[in-house]
Amino acid sequence: MARKKTALKGFMQDIEAARAESGRNTLAAWFRAHHDELLAELGGRPIEWDLYLAVFTKRGLKDANGNTPTRNTASKTWHRVQSAIAADQARKQARASAVPALAANEIAPGVRHLEPVTSGQSDVTPEPARPRLKLDIRPSRPLMDAPPQDQAASKPLAPQAEAARLVDAQEQIRRTLDALDSKRTPMPRIVR
Repeated sequence: MARKKTALKGFMQDIEAARAESGRNTLAAWFRAHHDELLAELGGRPIEWDLYLAVFTKRGLKDANGNTPTRNTASKTWHRVQSAIAADQARKQARASAVPALAANEIAPGVRHLEPVTSGQSDVTPEPARPRLKLDIRPSRPLMDAPPQDQAASKPLAPQAEAARLVDAQEQIRRTLDALDSKRTPMPRIVR
């Protein structure tokens, strides 16, 4: 990345040198290069354009058309450069304020840096033991085939009826699974 910036900086220096040789837009480039020093020199006072124009002419600075700058073109160029620099600074501040502040141990917003755990120590507190659930799991029968409650308690089913009910339940399970399999999307095959 540093190499690209260096190459770009060298390219921009070549462009500025070419502009200076052609005598075009050297005033704007000079204003950009010396913006902060010029503001410090002025100290809030207005620019004495006649004095500055004499120095611009002596140094050979030209306006965007390649002419010796006049009071009007120098003033307009100065205001354009000031507004461009102010816009650049506003963009930089907006980018800087768009990034939220990170806490001391954050890598990115919401992502904390944790030190690696060595074998003897642990930063993580174990969860308290939960009581084991006691589940009452009994075999069930389909409700549609079940006898009414009062009859089921009074007389047991014959062994043949019990076997027929078991075969019927297995048939229902097989039909349900076949129906599910017919709707299932097959897994892709790996081709080598």
